Amino acid sequence: MEFLFSSGTLPGSDPVAAMKEYVGREIGRCEIDLADDEKPFEYRIAVNSMAEVTWGRVSGTPMAMTRTPQLLADGADDLMLVLADNAMQIEDGKTEIAVRPGDAFMLSLGRVTTVRLLENCSGWSMRLPRRPLAAALAHLGEAPFMHLPQTTGLTLLRNYLRLLDAAQIIDPALRSTAGRHVQDLSALVVGASRDYAEQARLTSAATVRLQVIQADMEKHLGHPGLDLGWLSRRHGLSPRQIQRLFAARDTSFSEQLRWMRVSAARRMLEDPREVGRPVIAIALDCGFPEASALNRAFRQAFGIRPTDVRPAGR
Repeated sequence: MEFLFSSGTLPGSDPVAAMKEYVGREIGRCEIDLADDEKPFEYRIAVNSMAEVTWGRVSGTPMAMTRTPQLLADGADDLMLVLADNAMQIEDGKTEIAVRPGDAFMLSLGRVTTVRLLENCSGWSMRLPRRPLAAALAHLGEAPFMHLPQTTGLTLLRNYLRLLDAAQIIDPALRSTAGRHVQDLSALVVGASRDYAEQARLTSAATVRLQVIQADMEKHLGHPGLDLGWLSRRHGLSPRQIQRLFAARDTSFSEQLRWMRVSAARRMLEDPREVGRPVIAIALDCGFPEASALNRAFRQAFGIRPTDVRPAGR
């Protein structure tokens, strides 16, 4: 669900004040100071929530968001994990940290802190319940203030959030599982204890890595260079590591790719909107070098010819 808050669209004599009150107090539980009160104030967030985890794809104009001593009276102690696309600055009255694009930071709502957006910024903002993460992170403390430089784990978490937003999962059991995966990935990037990290890598991280890789394959079925080497460079894994991910699901990269391509071709062939397209064009879109290659794969997978599934009246 996406929300756009803009001072340029609000009625009333002081829309900026109204924005500060609603976006700051109601959404972020913070005080907002704009870098320039004379310029329009915008804040956009696309919200998703699964299990106990809530996150949003956020963008906004330059501002400072402060969790003040007065606001701590609400008793909130959830953790905010922010994955930054742009440079930001965080401070707690004693320490200032420059956050570079691609980095992340974790703050507690139970701590006085300020986050400064230095330019028109975007990123992911996640709200995580403290108790489950505290069990996984012995060093977390009561009110953490952490800078997390860019890692492959952060990249995986970003890709998974994109995947979940696009999937729009409805099934409660699947949503609960996905929420647990997000919590596990968050614990891993922050620095989970050895036992927790080992289990999370074998379960959540392995499952998510495979899902993200498969989604990438689906998106690039027609790419002539789609192979293990291409995927390994994109995902920071060796070809052998990728093969092991597929083997753990009793399949292989080549088998999965072949099934994806022939399944995508069948969906296109069955689509009335594609009825006028030649089979060779569909074959090429799905990564087959020629129509005969699609024909062989189709017969092997479904026992029929590609033309047998085209809508009547072709």
